[in-house]
Amino acid sequence: MQNISLKIYFLIFGILCAGPAQAAPEPANPTQESITKIENYFETLQTMHANFVQLNQDGTVYKGRFFLLRPNKFRLDYTDPSNLLVLSDGNSVINYDSDVGDPAYISLESTLAYVILRKHVKLSGDITVTSLLPGEHTLRATLVKTDDSQMGSITLIFETDPFRLKAWIVIDSQGTKTQVVLSEIVENVALDHKLFRFAKRWH
Repeated sequence: MQNISLKIYFLIFGILCAGPAQAAPEPANPTQESITKIENYFETLQTMHANFVQLNQDGTVYKGRFFLLRPNKFRLDYTDPSNLLVLSDGNSVINYDSDVGDPAYISLESTLAYVILRKHVKLSGDITVTSLLPGEHTLRATLVKTDDSQMGSITLIFETDPFRLKAWIVIDSQGTKTQVVLSEIVENVALDHKLFRFAKRWH
């Protein structure tokens, strides 16, 4: 197990725990104003790149670079450990461990990531908002697929000034939690489309 430095721990802890302590939660039914704000954000978000820190349930910490090209494409390029890559080429999510060899492919539409990657993000219909908690400087929204809540959930954590995605928490169908926190975020600048093409030797 990797040692978690105090600096990384408090970065993650501070962002993920910020929120409802400073403000009363909204009513059980999420307000349309907050939902519309999230939908409008993704409507205007075309690209993003950032550093990320990933905290796994077993206590290990991974680091790397995150790239997003909406709709449907993203890349988690791990630098520590450097043998991992997770990439969506627009149709499939590809999990690749260069120490193992062969990549694993799953349909993008079968993942929780598709909730925010598709061209038009609507938090209704096939998506259900199970929790919406505002804080002094954050907004947390937990989402599930309406017809398959057993698939797991994704909690999106937004900064509110400026309003942007700062972190997310995924709980899969087995109950395993993975937390990702972004830093040095840059939005809506040109990205090389080659970033979203899979190649075994990507370094």
